Amino acid sequence: MKTIRLLIILLLNCCPTLVIFSQKNTVLNYFPQDAKMIMKMNMTSLGQKMKWEEFTKSKMFEDMIKDASEEGKAFLKNPTSTGVDMSQGIFVVIPSNNSNRKSEPIVYGVPSDTGQFAAMVKKLAPGEHTVKISNGKLLIHKQTAIAWNNDIFVITGDDNKEVPVYPATEPKTPDDATKTKQLAEKCKMLLTKRKIASINEHFTSLLKQDGDMYVWINNMVQSQSQKTKAPQIVAMFNKNMLGGGNYSAGVIRFENGRTTMQMTQYVSATIDSLYKKYPTKNINTQLTGKLPAGQPIFVYSFRFSPAMLNEVLLRAGAGRYLDSLSKKKIMMDDIVSAIRGDMTMAVIKLNDPGEGDSVTKAMNGIQVFLAGGIKDKQKFKAISSAVQAEQNDTGKSQAAKKMKPVILSDDSLFVVSLSQTAAQKFLESSGTNQQMKTLFGPYEGYPSAFIIDLKTILGFVMQGASKNRSEEQVRQMSEALGAFDKLVSYGGVYDHGSLSSTLQLTLTNQDENSLKQFIDLFDPFYLMRNKKSSASTPTLPQGSVQ
Repeated sequence: MKTIRLLIILLLNCCPTLVIFSQKNTVLNYFPQDAKMIMKMNMTSLGQKMKWEEFTKSKMFEDMIKDASEEGKAFLKNPTSTGVDMSQGIFVVIPSNNSNRKSEPIVYGVPSDTGQFAAMVKKLAPGEHTVKISNGKLLIHKQTAIAWNNDIFVITGDDNKEVPVYPATEPKTPDDATKTKQLAEKCKMLLTKRKIASINEHFTSLLKQDGDMYVWINNMVQSQSQKTKAPQIVAMFNKNMLGGGNYSAGVIRFENGRTTMQMTQYVSATIDSLYKKYPTKNINTQLTGKLPAGQPIFVYSFRFSPAMLNEVLLRAGAGRYLDSLSKKKIMMDDIVSAIRGDMTMAVIKLNDPGEGDSVTKAMNGIQVFLAGGIKDKQKFKAISSAVQAEQNDTGKSQAAKKMKPVILSDDSLFVVSLSQTAAQKFLESSGTNQQMKTLFGPYEGYPSAFIIDLKTILGFVMQGASKNRSEEQVRQMSEALGAFDKLVSYGGVYDHGSLSSTLQLTLTNQDENSLKQFIDLFDPFYLMRNKKSSASTPTLPQGSVQ
């Protein structure tokens, strides 16, 4: 699939001028009816945010074109005209996998000039011959097929590869002539236009939004291997149509200093009725305000309806399954009755752990919390006692006993922590941590929000990964990992059959477009990966028998 990747990267960067984005796209009528995922790249928008000349100077680009002909290299370094209508965008479709075969992605686009498109393909695949098929033209190069007609072009690979779900004798590999014939037949099918596009109104509304990339996922399509590997409880949910959203749609935008992805999940009618019955509530900022002052490495605050969760489990037939896992010591009904549904999970790095907290000191100042509201104090105490009795089981190892969590509570809140001192201080806190109020203030109107401090986490990674590396390798790694700041997600708002959320990746450099920064990071990560691969490949000493 190296040829496909190279062509996609080339097309991503051949948009030097602004073109009005077209919403009416004939390529939609060619998509397979059972597509698992569809991704669209807005070539017009992306062309304004990344420059091809900068990418051609990278080591990654040099390695990708090293096997190309001289004419092909010259074209890739300075592409003039590709014959592609960039205003229509480029689509990548992942077909469903109903058998044990691996489905290769299919790239779709619209040609603006078939003659220029054919010339581009010939430069990238010299020596190969274009052949006519019943509904277009076809060229196959190293088991990558490129087919086109006046309406669309497609690029795909050989997906006639067996992926056994169960241990079995591998089937015989078809010879090259058979593979070529199969690719040709596949392309004939892909170039066949459907009378009605195999998409729904949610997909078309996705494409009308302003964005750089679009992602559409059909969650109802599962491969045979996914169905086989799914845990029993997941299979219960899927069987009863309670396994979440039917479709997921996302819009990705590359902005200065951050990349944003807005996600929408379209749920089933059953889930829709439950959300109407149990409306969502916003996060409880009182819980985040009680966290200690320090460096928040990970904080996740969310709200859910215990009654809704219980009904979902009952409808899916999973309630008794979960009760059996607890050996009847903790019943699901008791949990639902005991808690309110407002929860906060956090990992905090304290600058000064203070005296008398040996656990926090042993963890280099790191404290871990799980906190929530209590609805029924007596039932919660019963659950807490059962959990702690399980922890004190004589069969547990000494190491597990030393790190066992502590559960404390008052009349309205509970907290779980590895440190009893930290848990006690959490309950006694006035809830006025201004740092947390500022951090979660923008998200207090949502049912869920989490913040991950990537800079601190990757700093820990850097400390461990720096051993046995040269100064130059450490510098490159520090430059690459130091570019990332935070990962933030918020949302959970339900409205008319859909759940919406937003995911943001922020970078330390806030003045430059995030896509341009990702391009600059290609080389450091690429070089690190290649050095790791070469280091793991042993070399034979001179004179050894080969």
